[in-house]
Amino acid sequence: MRLTVHLPRCLATTDRAVSIGAPVWLSVACGLALTTGVGAQPRPREIRIDVRDSQGHALHGARVDFPPGSESAITDSSGKAYAVVQADSTLTIMVRKIGFEPRAARFPIGASPGFVVRVRLGALGARLPEVTVTADYPGEPWRSAYEERRRRASGSFRDRAFFSGREPQILDDWFNGLPGVQMTSRGLRVSRCPRLGVWIDGMHVTAPGMSAGMALMQLTATDIAAVELYRLAQQQAQFSDPNLEDCSLLVWTRSR
Repeated sequence: MRLTVHLPRCLATTDRAVSIGAPVWLSVACGLALTTGVGAQPRPREIRIDVRDSQGHALHGARVDFPPGSESAITDSSGKAYAVVQADSTLTIMVRKIGFEPRAARFPIGASPGFVVRVRLGALGARLPEVTVTADYPGEPWRSAYEERRRRASGSFRDRAFFSGREPQILDDWFNGLPGVQMTSRGLRVSRCPRLGVWIDGMHVTAPGMSAGMALMQLTATDIAAVELYRLAQQQAQFSDPNLEDCSLLVWTRSR
C-alpha cells in the first residue's frame, strides 16, 4: 500500500511514497510549521474525499470514518463525500467498501482549515494504489484571504464548518443566528442596513434593478461555501460601494 501526502513546506521525506503491507495504519512525519505540536486544540476541519477503484472509476457507497471521533460520510454516485471533523494536529481516516480492501491512514494536518483526500481502493487481495492528501481546497482560491479577514476584521463570518457535518437545506440556514440578520418573504434583511450590497465570488452583483434578494435567488444553500457580512463601519475597501450601499454581504461558492 502506498501513501503520498502533499502538504506545503514539508520536509523532503514527506514527498516520498511509503510502501508497507496492507491493510495497516500509516503515519508520515511532517516538519516545520505544519504540525502544531503536542497539546494542540481540536478545531473543525472541512474534508472532501474522492474514492475510486484501481482503474480510476468512482466508488459509490464507500464509508469514510474519522476515528476516534464519531464523524462519518458516505460517497455519492461521483465517488465524493464531505465531512467536518474535529481534529488537532493529526487526522485519521478509514475508508471501506464491500469487495475492496479497506484503507486506513494517519497524517499531520497542521493548522490548515480544509483538505482534499483522494483514495483508491484495490479489490480484495490486490495491491492497493496510493492515497493523496492535499492541504486546502484547490477549488477555493478565496479561502486564505477569507481566513485572514476573519482573523483581523470585525464582520460576521460563517462557513460550512458551522454546520458540523450536516448539509444546509435552505438559504435561511446560512443566516439564522447572525446578529440583526433575518430572511423574510421579501429577502434578506439586515438591521440598520436599508441598502445591502451583495458580492458573489468577488463580483459585485447588486446594482439598480438588481436587489440583494434577487441576487441571492441565483444561489441555493448547497451552492454556498462561506459568507461574510460587514456593516458600514466594518466594510472592506475592495468589497464596498459606500455611495450606493450601507453594508456588504460576501458570498463564496463551492467549486463545481
